[in-house]
Amino acid sequence: MFHTKIMSKILICEENDDSLVRIKDFCELNNLYPLKMADVGSLEKVLSSHLDLGGVFLSENFSQFDDVIQQFHHVRAEVPIFVLRTCNEHLSSTLADGVSGEFTFDTLEELKALIEETIFSMVYPEKLITRMREISMSMLESQFKNTKINCDLPYLVLDHMIFGKLLSIIPIESDWCRGYMSLQAEKAPVNEMIKAGKTHILMDEFDDGFRGVSSLVGELTNLIWGGMKNEFFNTISNSSFRTQVPILINHDLQHISFGSKCPQLCFRYELQSENIPPIAIYQKFIFNLEWSPERFVESDEAEEELVESGGLELF
Repeated sequence: MFHTKIMSKILICEENDDSLVRIKDFCELNNLYPLKMADVGSLEKVLSSHLDLGGVFLSENFSQFDDVIQQFHHVRAEVPIFVLRTCNEHLSSTLADGVSGEFTFDTLEELKALIEETIFSMVYPEKLITRMREISMSMLESQFKNTKINCDLPYLVLDHMIFGKLLSIIPIESDWCRGYMSLQAEKAPVNEMIKAGKTHILMDEFDDGFRGVSSLVGELTNLIWGGMKNEFFNTISNSSFRTQVPILINHDLQHISFGSKCPQLCFRYELQSENIPPIAIYQKFIFNLEWSPERFVESDEAEEELVESGGLELF
């Protein structure tokens, strides 16, 4: 197997302590990071937050059962909901439309297969994940001075939520994958970094508006894409007529759609500098137009074989 283990966040809507323990055990065995709804009044807070999810486990006995299905289906329709059943009654057709699957504690193997099919539907080579992170960290370090940069473990989301008001998108094109990379951040914290002299933007050129932060985020996007293109995406098919899909952005709902149910691969970077509150930058990849990681692995293995055989030398 050539893929790396990646986590995904799951919202747990359950009030029975015994069931919570069993759900937590299942999550730990299946690369799921469980986040429990604190109380029945937290649904609106969750929906309005930037909690980027891979899915929801919803107990049939949860006191806000109908509301969770209806509101998620209305606001975050991309997030799959898996219902824990305790009776044999069928869901109403209205509620069933918002549910991706049902399970009991006797059918956890079927739930596991469903999770693999929905949340973990795409395989990511370990070397690709590692180098994506390393290249991005290097480019961030080149643009922010005297700043400590941390990166959380990569994770998968099916949410299409946008973080912050700054959003840059760049196409990813190669002969084995096609999609998009985005960087997302809040404007005000990035402004503070610029004002504090932590970037390469000169203060006499800084207008405290959108141009400074836009320039910085745009430059970061180009640098990261350039580094990755040189290493992974430098071969492009000559096909003249390639399928395209529109990208739709709803700024009021902080929502973006790539016309696909593909999961997004996410990295969250936190930048820390003295006397400045930490800032977060989200980097997301979606390979919604083409994804053939086995061709990436074949190319990688061919390179290693050439090195081992003496056909290539490492400098």
